[in-house]
Amino acid sequence: MISGNGFSTTARQEIAAAGYSYSGIRRMSLNVDGGYYSLSGFAQSFGKTSQASVGGGASYNLMRATHLTFRYDYRDQQISNSNYGLQGSRVAVGLMFSPGNIPLSIW
Repeated sequence: MISGNGFSTTARQEIAAAGYSYSGIRRMSLNVDGGYYSLSGFAQSFGKTSQASVGGGASYNLMRATHLTFRYDYRDQQISNSNYGLQGSRVAVGLMFSPGNIPLSIW
């Protein structure tokens, strides 16, 4: 139970998250992560807000200190009393610079 967040005076919050990163492939690293979050008020009628997300990414060492990166994320957000639901995804591709031979872990 939390004391409030500006919207709810007293609320119950639940959070679960996990992630895994692997850099055992030569010149490449991979990672995945996901989580769940919910907030529901006590003695209030605003309902329950929840969000689930999952994502993953990869980094490939092109040459010394230069890495090609890719990341994908998906999120589903719901508010029970308002019939509000939003699903969205994001893709990011880019170049990163970091000294060293180990590929970057992208979170």
